[in-house]
Amino acid sequence: MELFQVTLKKGEDIDAFYADMETPGGALHIPDRSVECEDRRPTSRTTGYMLTMEEAQEVAADDRVQQVMPQSVLDRDITISESTYAGRFDKSPAGLATGATTFTRADGTGPAINYSVSHRMWGILRHIESTNRTGWGSDSTGSDRYVDTSVTYSASGKNVDVIIVDQHTWYDHEDFFSRAVDYNWGQHYNTITGGNNYTYSFAAARAADSSEVNSHPTACASYAAGTLYGLANNANVYNYSLRAERNLSGGNSTDRTFAYIREFHRTKAVNTATGRKNPTIVSVSLGTVNNLTGAAWAHFQGVDLDKGSGNNLTANELHARGIYSSDEDFVSNTNFQVNSPSVDSDIEDAIDEGIIITISAGNKNRYIDVEDGDNWDNYLVQTAAYVNKDYEFPSGSGWYPFRDYYHRGDKYYVSGAISVGALSNHTDQGKCDFSNWGPGIDVYAAGETIVSAWEHSEIAYGIPYPGQEQDQPNWDTISFSQGTSFAAPFVAGLLACLAEVYPTLTQAQARTYLRDNAITGLMQDTAEAITVDSDTRVSIDGSDIDRIALWKNHRATSGNMAFNTYNKDVNNRPTTGLMYPRVRTRRRG
Repeated sequence: MELFQVTLKKGEDIDAFYADMETPGGALHIPDRSVECEDRRPTSRTTGYMLTMEEAQEVAADDRVQQVMPQSVLDRDITISESTYAGRFDKSPAGLATGATTFTRADGTGPAINYSVSHRMWGILRHIESTNRTGWGSDSTGSDRYVDTSVTYSASGKNVDVIIVDQHTWYDHEDFFSRAVDYNWGQHYNTITGGNNYTYSFAAARAADSSEVNSHPTACASYAAGTLYGLANNANVYNYSLRAERNLSGGNSTDRTFAYIREFHRTKAVNTATGRKNPTIVSVSLGTVNNLTGAAWAHFQGVDLDKGSGNNLTANELHARGIYSSDEDFVSNTNFQVNSPSVDSDIEDAIDEGIIITISAGNKNRYIDVEDGDNWDNYLVQTAAYVNKDYEFPSGSGWYPFRDYYHRGDKYYVSGAISVGALSNHTDQGKCDFSNWGPGIDVYAAGETIVSAWEHSEIAYGIPYPGQEQDQPNWDTISFSQGTSFAAPFVAGLLACLAEVYPTLTQAQARTYLRDNAITGLMQDTAEAITVDSDTRVSIDGSDIDRIALWKNHRATSGNMAFNTYNKDVNNRPTTGLMYPRVRTRRRG
């Protein structure tokens, strides 16, 4: 016996299925015994049962079942931060050329670098203009690496809730602390698991694992909703940490992230300022991957290469199937990573319930296909899983849990989230060399040499947040980053602004808005074959999938407003008044 996570199709009678599973007899494909429920999740379509491999295959054939997944396969998932830290970046390769100055610290040491409040993230300008300015880029040979101008966005995310799913932020950072909501996620634990509720707070999350407090989610919050560096600079900011949840709840390895977020969205109060609940926008700058210790079987574009149990594909054989040696996680033919694309029913249901989700596309320079694409069904079978390669749940469905479909993205993508690639800071505005690419990328946004909030540090370290140059002994810092991790929250902030104007915005409408209004045909695209180890393409067929995100201002006073197809209720206009009530937090130090 082992643990399998059984996911029902939408709309099925969950209680009736439980009764079939947990009593002798029942439907044709249910074991004729009382099956032990190991991991009940009352608000989810997915629940864990103890089954044999053969019983799991049989259960998967039940018409009510969407997916059966061995917990052992799910436990192989490694959650990673989709970003690359390679130093301080800007539109120019020369840090001081941005207009930064030097000063003497309060302790008398120096010189130290600082930036003024006028220094902004370059994507704010790029994603409101339909063309790239001539010579604007880090590799410019002229003097136009910087643009001094002003732009106006017609919304700022007011009365919208933005959730950063990551590790624990420096929630008291000056860039967003006044709008950071100290939300108790633990109040939903009983509802989603049947266990005892607990207290999840900023302080509790920090105390549970102080090493988890991280500049990565802090930057993500800043890009989405920072006062200086984000678009949604009036939105409410929430933080959910997977690791903090497990530390505080004492729960198992099951990912309950979107079960919590669904309850947050369902139970939130009506905002008295607007007469409706605030829209919920989620940014996930994480990905899921599996480590492979060798692959014995490859299926690539309809052709199989079967090496047999105990034998591994060579490095050249892997390269010929789109697994690149330049990938930072490719060590050898017996040590490399691929995406982990198992479906998460809670993400699917969250989207159906009105929650909008953006994700980082990933930093592997890997092709991401769309369903029914030529490379959607490419897979590898890990050598250790070779014996289980033919288990199909159910028979005839085409779903093999022991096969790694490495061109389908990760679990967030296959479950329906909006996928954001990283746009480079070069004059040719190609994708960042590390960014994943292909038709599965919904849109590209600024992802290289972008400035944001960073960590809280001693005054001897880091670039101080503007206005804190003389703080002692600590200050909030800013830094420059690169990664699809930071492109995704920027788009989440853009959608938060859109949701302020159109509060009933859905995931499908948000994706349509991004794709239909994106600028195409401007990004460098070499359109080489998928098996060529290159970092300068966004397609392999020359199609216009190089979509650069574009914001268009919306006028609340113009009747139906621009893009009224995204909200047919013309009375849904931006409102004034108090934001959604929240617990106030104090900044440390």
